[in-house]
Amino acid sequence: MKEAFEKALFFEISKWENSKLREAALYALQGEAKRIRPIIALWIAKELDPDYENYHPMIALELAHTSSLILDDLPCMDDAKTRRNKQALHLHYNEQEAILVAVGLISESYMQLHLGAAKLNDCGAANRRFEILNQSLHFTALAGGLSGAPLGQWMDLTISPIHSHPLEKLMQKKTGVFFESAFVLGWLFGNGSLEKLPLVVEASNIFGIMFQIMDDFLDLEEDAQERPYANYVLKNGKAESFRYLEQKKERLSALLEQLGLFKLQQALLEPLEHLLLLHQ
Repeated sequence: MKEAFEKALFFEISKWENSKLREAALYALQGEAKRIRPIIALWIAKELDPDYENYHPMIALELAHTSSLILDDLPCMDDAKTRRNKQALHLHYNEQEAILVAVGLISESYMQLHLGAAKLNDCGAANRRFEILNQSLHFTALAGGLSGAPLGQWMDLTISPIHSHPLEKLMQKKTGVFFESAFVLGWLFGNGSLEKLPLVVEASNIFGIMFQIMDDFLDLEEDAQERPYANYVLKNGKAESFRYLEQKKERLSALLEQLGLFKLQQALLEPLEHLLLLHQ
């Protein structure tokens, strides 16, 4: 699934005007990327429609997410030196080109939503094309707007021992919003019921928080030295974190069953259970 997605992704990039910015964008999109968000969207769409082949919404997710990573890595933000196991974009090229690529990728992600909606003419969802595109634009704009990932990044930059933020809110804004987009776009373009969209959103929010807490487990040593106040596990303790994760896991499992996403349920929850066992 990942291989097919990346083939579609790089085919779309090959259509862009040949320039230094396209070269830099390609660099940012390559490397050891997990593609978790587009793969989740594909899992959902293919579970709803086994013949699903419309990769444009998933490409939109990857472009928007990569844009956020480029901006996060800048010296004025996280000042990261590496990304995807290679030099960060602003170091391999320069800051000006990195910013321009990040801005351009946001608009390119909306272009992919447009192309994805146009492709609905070829399948059974054509009569719902307007509503699918309308909801897709809504959730994509929420993720990248001032109540979404930018707010999460600001909270992450400004949190300190004397300037705290609710960690659940920070996790939802910084990490959860792109998972929300992934769940929603997979559901919408897979022709899922609009009436069940609130359940999809709830499931995505729970998974986003669980994902970040598990990431906090992996970062325990590093965060203990540098930012213990920004790590959910260090702030709440392992026992409370395990209890919270188990509670959320049960709710997520129930929601995925209600939505009929049994393959996704297995794919998402088994690795989480394995990681829980490793840290107990």
